[in-house]
Amino acid sequence: MNARLTYLIAIATILLVVAGVRFADPDPLIRLRFLAFDMFQRLSSREIDPSYPVRIVDIDQRSLATYGRWPWPRELLGTLVDRLGALGVSVVAFDFVFPDPEPDPLSALYKEFDDQPDARAVLDQLPKQQSGDEKFANALRAHDVILGAIGRGGSGAVIPGSPAAFALLGTDPSRHVPTFPTATLNLPMLNEAAHGIGALNWFPESDQIVRKVPMITRFGTEFYPSLVAETLRLAENTKTILVRSSTASAEGSGVESGITSVRIGRHRIPTDRNGQVWVAFTHHRPDRYISAASILDGTAKPEELAGRIALVGTSVAGLFDLRATPLEAIMPGVEVHAQAIEQLMQENYLRRPDYSTGLEIVATVTGSVALAALIYYAGAFTAALAGGLAVAIVLGVAWLGYLRFGVLLDPTFPVIGLTAVYIFGSGFLYFHTERERNRVRQAFSHYLSPSLVERLAREPEQLKLGGETRELTVLFSDVRGFTGIAEGYRDNPAELIELMNRLLTPLSDAITERSGTIDKYMGDAIMAFWNAPLDNPDHSRHACEASLQMVARLANLNDTRAAEAVARGATEAPELLRLGIGIATGTAIIGNMGSRMRFDYSALGDAVNLASRLESLTVHYGVTSLISEATFRHGAQHLTVMEVDSVRVKGRRHPERIWTILGGEELKHDPATKSFIDAFAEALESYRHQEWPRAKDEFSALAAAASTMGLSKLTALFVNRCAQFMQTPPEGDWDGIWQANKVDGFVS
Repeated sequence: MNARLTYLIAIATILLVVAGVRFADPDPLIRLRFLAFDMFQRLSSREIDPSYPVRIVDIDQRSLATYGRWPWPRELLGTLVDRLGALGVSVVAFDFVFPDPEPDPLSALYKEFDDQPDARAVLDQLPKQQSGDEKFANALRAHDVILGAIGRGGSGAVIPGSPAAFALLGTDPSRHVPTFPTATLNLPMLNEAAHGIGALNWFPESDQIVRKVPMITRFGTEFYPSLVAETLRLAENTKTILVRSSTASAEGSGVESGITSVRIGRHRIPTDRNGQVWVAFTHHRPDRYISAASILDGTAKPEELAGRIALVGTSVAGLFDLRATPLEAIMPGVEVHAQAIEQLMQENYLRRPDYSTGLEIVATVTGSVALAALIYYAGAFTAALAGGLAVAIVLGVAWLGYLRFGVLLDPTFPVIGLTAVYIFGSGFLYFHTERERNRVRQAFSHYLSPSLVERLAREPEQLKLGGETRELTVLFSDVRGFTGIAEGYRDNPAELIELMNRLLTPLSDAITERSGTIDKYMGDAIMAFWNAPLDNPDHSRHACEASLQMVARLANLNDTRAAEAVARGATEAPELLRLGIGIATGTAIIGNMGSRMRFDYSALGDAVNLASRLESLTVHYGVTSLISEATFRHGAQHLTVMEVDSVRVKGRRHPERIWTILGGEELKHDPATKSFIDAFAEALESYRHQEWPRAKDEFSALAAAASTMGLSKLTALFVNRCAQFMQTPPEGDWDGIWQANKVDGFVS
């Protein structure tokens, strides 16, 4: 499987996992989403209405200190309701439930004197007075007052219907709204007297932060509005609460997904599927609160309450009605109700449409696919910039949706998805790159020096395995007479293998240390080239220097073998190993070559053929190395070289001037060497001018010096040629080019 397909499958798998996690919606993901929504509110909370249309009548510490601890007498509560009505309050809502009758002193006395008839007769003659419950009930009837109710588990009496009527549009929302088997209601006398009953149940998130309030609750089989919804219903002076589900006409996609909105009077309130409203909170403000004591003692100003809704609750910590909100660690529960009612009256809604999840998944998948493509084709750095921009866009869209339209879009899920794709994509790219580098290292570790292998691994773009045409310097080397040497090891092949390794290792090191690439080994022969796979402007020079090192290291090996023979007590010294080296510079094709089953990084072209021919010609000329004219011009002029001849090798129409490398630059200053090179050049010039006797004498005069330099065969070759031409002159158009062929002893 290729890397691209692997990458595609992996990215697709990640996206499927990410989408699956979003549909599963585990608690950590929910918490992250809520943290983002909380941050939106912290950055830009709802503006406070300075007129405070909803006031909190607070049973605070002052009220408790003045009128006694809670619960207060029902008569006092009735007085509180009457006073609020007198101050012009439109609706009074109690954030309390009154399930039990108030203790009656006369009833206690009757019970105390149960066994004393005379005392009971006296009690019977006392004038009958209204109970506190009756007085409270009378106050409830006289004003628009709402009492609370609390849903609970277990079993209980049949729940009566709510004073509010419900109209249901679409499918029955019963399975979506919060449901309790039964409920704690108020004393029947109070329940019947109240104009509304509102559920007080809270449904905080798993982190115990209140972000939503319900609009509808179900007790048994009966729907009840929440305290918020019931208060708004009485303020709107309407009887019916309209509940619209997703399957209602012109609502949603027609697929059942729960409740979409609740209509109370002129307010159509968007809800979540369970009929809950997201609360747009403001910060806690003491100005919302009015002490209940100031209502009862008459110090409250009518302008602070006239025409407003009054919620009766408590801020005292000991009464256990404190909540956490996105903006406040502690807020009295009654204020949460007050802020929710105020928000609905302002029609300042927060909404999270039922398409939000799908939109977030689509955005995440689309952005992730684009990011994954960028990582693969443009690299991790470019993708990081694009990913940062994508995250900024996601955050910007979510923030703008909240700020301008009150829509809650989750930015955390797309960011998590993009981050996951970026981390994986970058990791994949990194490991893929490392794998490619290792592949390059492995492929070229036997051909290049370690430093060049590392450079190629760092810059793989310099490698074109598909093939390219470029100028190369090619070297062929061969050990002279190695077939005969190997024959001596026919009874001990292990020693022959050891000798091969001892031979090829120093020769290979000499090549790779001068930036050469070893193409292949052919028995005792080596083919190498320079200027591929990495650019090497001095390729001709490095090849020539490598040839000198190869000769020097072979000489060291010969000395070592001779010393080992002496140490073994051998009677004969081992046969000397001698090299023939051909070097040519020219155009060649370089790349992976071979079959589909096996291929190597190799070179083909004229320079390869010429180098091979020159290596063969070293035997004929009796020299260690021969280099082409291009190699001489580009890389050997700093060395001590001598022109040998001009030849036309088999397979080439064009002649080639050839040189041999005698040594390094230091040898140029040797008088004997310089004298020999100059004399040989003069003799070669006479030879090319067909001055055979003179040329023969000049080559003959060099015999002694040639012997000391190991060039006796070279001078003897030209002496013999001159003698042959003296007997049989060449044709008239002879140009001094020698044609290499088998008759002349050339291996072509």
